[in-house]
Amino acid sequence: MSSQENHLNSGEAVISPEGQSGVDTAPQQDVADPNEIPLHTQSEEVSGVSFQNDVEPAALASPGTSAENLPEPAESAPAAVVEGTTEAEGPSGSAEAFEDESLGMADVESLMESMESAPALTPGEIVQGYVVKVTDEDVMVDLGLKSEAVIPRIEFLTADGELTVKTGDTVGVFVEKFDELTGTAVVSRRKAQHEELWEGIERAFYEEKPVRGRVVQRVKGGLEVNIGVHAFMPASQADLKPHPNLDEWIGQEIECKVIKLNRKRDNVVVSRRKILEEEIAQKKAALLEQLVEGAVLTGRVKNLTDYGAFVDLGGMDGLLHLTDLSWTRVTHPSEVVQPGQEVQVKVLKFDKEKERISLGLKQLAPDPWEQVASQFHVGDRVKGKVVSVTDYGAFVELQPGIEGLIHISEMTWTRRLKHPSKILKPGELVEVAILG
Repeated sequence: MSSQENHLNSGEAVISPEGQSGVDTAPQQDVADPNEIPLHTQSEEVSGVSFQNDVEPAALASPGTSAENLPEPAESAPAAVVEGTTEAEGPSGSAEAFEDESLGMADVESLMESMESAPALTPGEIVQGYVVKVTDEDVMVDLGLKSEAVIPRIEFLTADGELTVKTGDTVGVFVEKFDELTGTAVVSRRKAQHEELWEGIERAFYEEKPVRGRVVQRVKGGLEVNIGVHAFMPASQADLKPHPNLDEWIGQEIECKVIKLNRKRDNVVVSRRKILEEEIAQKKAALLEQLVEGAVLTGRVKNLTDYGAFVDLGGMDGLLHLTDLSWTRVTHPSEVVQPGQEVQVKVLKFDKEKERISLGLKQLAPDPWEQVASQFHVGDRVKGKVVSVTDYGAFVELQPGIEGLIHISEMTWTRRLKHPSKILKPGELVEVAILG
């Protein structure tokens, strides 16, 4: 290669000898700045392949040379250079790299899809899981994560040591921790039960539903009741009326209502009286629908007085007067009925506004006076028992429910009596004649 060619390849402008002898006749032409070379003449790299375009050196300037006479640049195809390969190998190395990159992207996409499909658990919430295995130490629960949650078996045991779950059961668990990266969670069945219990108590409080509990002990002012959590029942809420001995309730299962709740302070107040009042109100409403004069109802004797007995009809009390207990003479209700006794009574009168009910017991038995005309006749002599003596005479019972009066003027023909007791005494048997 000549020195002139070397200069051309180096990008330097070469002046012919003729040009050197006359400096004023032909000025030196500057070499183009590589930064000013058009983009299509610079090297281009696409996907690891470099294309190099040949650049012709600047034309030699001479005094007799014009722009039209400059030599045409030689046309040559750009040479393709493949990095990291030979011409024999071709682009196979690049294809393998592209394939490896595609596989890597597929793994990432698969990982992203699995993360999106896995449930996102929030610490503090209760979620449902599926029991897949029960061992002597643990219970494994499937929550839809990459791996099952492991919970100590003791959290599924009752106070008596009885296991409450088996494989295949669905259980609620409390999420304590959740790692989204590893897809694992720390959960607790015992905390879930505690949360579920409080949620149930709160629901019962706001919806005014009854709860069941066991009376644990007597405390100051009332009783302690276990409804899953310790609750307080004031003495005034144990019954409809003040109970003389609260110790009788200890150990008993009762139904009550939550009347006060403060979860932050673990403060729960319950009432059994509320339940009883609602039961009475329901019974009263049902009773009023069938309460009409002449109706026959079943009730229970509540208490006795000198003038009669009060009967609980279920929601309302009715009075069974002394004179309506029996067709026979009765001096006290205890002669016919006793407290707690179940009786059938007839409604004699009902005042809806005052809610007063008059009841009768003897009205359910045949009236003995209906047969008097056929059994007794004027002039008949019969025997009877003196049941009472008054200032004006004595009453004699001829049959149960049938009494006759012996007037003081009909007691003797021979003397004038000051009082019937001078001749007759209660309980004495006498023979009398029927006058009318």
